[in-house]
Amino acid sequence: MGRLTDAMTRLRGEVDASHNMRVAFIDDLKANVTEMQSGFRNNHAEMAGKMRGDLVTFVSGLENSVAEMKTGFNKNHAEMARNLRDALEDFVSDLKGDVSEMKDGFNEDHAEMARNLRDALEDFVSNLKSDVSEMKDGFNKDHAEMARNLRDALEDFVSNLKSDVSEMKDGFNKDHAEMARNLRDALEDFVSDLKSDVSEMKDGFNEDHAEMARNLRDALGTFASGLKNTVGGMRKEFADDIAGARQAWSGPLPAEPRVIVETRAQAVDVEPLATEEEAEAEAESLEEEETRTAEEIIPDDFTLITGIGSVRQTQLNKAGYYTFAQLAQSTPEKLQDILGESARSAIVENWIEDAMDFAK
Repeated sequence: MGRLTDAMTRLRGEVDASHNMRVAFIDDLKANVTEMQSGFRNNHAEMAGKMRGDLVTFVSGLENSVAEMKTGFNKNHAEMARNLRDALEDFVSDLKGDVSEMKDGFNEDHAEMARNLRDALEDFVSNLKSDVSEMKDGFNKDHAEMARNLRDALEDFVSNLKSDVSEMKDGFNKDHAEMARNLRDALEDFVSDLKSDVSEMKDGFNEDHAEMARNLRDALGTFASGLKNTVGGMRKEFADDIAGARQAWSGPLPAEPRVIVETRAQAVDVEPLATEEEAEAEAESLEEEETRTAEEIIPDDFTLITGIGSVRQTQLNKAGYYTFAQLAQSTPEKLQDILGESARSAIVENWIEDAMDFAK
């Protein structure tokens, strides 16, 4: 072989080596991008599962606290009612006992006085026959007056007792109603504050999740843009090298050496270089493939939306919905057509609104 053939053979070997190096670089680049996307999905799913578990634990503890508070309130209320009822029963029982003792004492005194008067009357009957009629009339009059006075006093006592018992009962009912209103107001304020705290927590979680998604999307866009620029520069540099090599390969040579070179190239089965149009087509195809790889869509986790599970997320992905932005641009009719009968009872309008919030 001549020196020119050796030089062209060595140049062709270097071109093939450069081509192989470019293919290996692109394969490694694709593998790295795929691995990075897989790691991002795993980290995102793990973080979402942890946050969902923390929220479930918090809500469960809150429900237990409210149930314990309600049980304690009912227990204290029942115990207070029993104590008040027992106190009232003791008071009425003591009052009955006092009235019974007073009545028994009155009867005993009256009987004793009657006996004393009858004995005195019997002692003086023989000497006071003339005064018996007057004494009897006077006694009857005094006895009737005393009976009236005692009856009036007893009626006044019973009337005052009824009034005192009625006032005590009214006061107890009033205090009980006021205490019930205060407890009900306190419980309503607690529930209102609890709903407000849970709503603020949910809003903060949604804002943090949306901000994190935006930051990751921006970082990935910046990386893809830089990667695209780097690959474009390498591709341009490589295309320039190919153009120079092709110019050196097909440049003007003397007639006889060119025939010898072509003959020897055919003898060793040297594969001719691709034409300029084929090289450009190959470069454009490579650029499109690299662009698609760098700008591949990263699916969002639709299960963060209430009413969407893993099965419905798979159906939406098969229909071409991968991001919250795509889902927010859809309509209820399209979603119901995609999901079929399983979405008839779902509120798909809320899915679109939640997707709009996550896409911000």
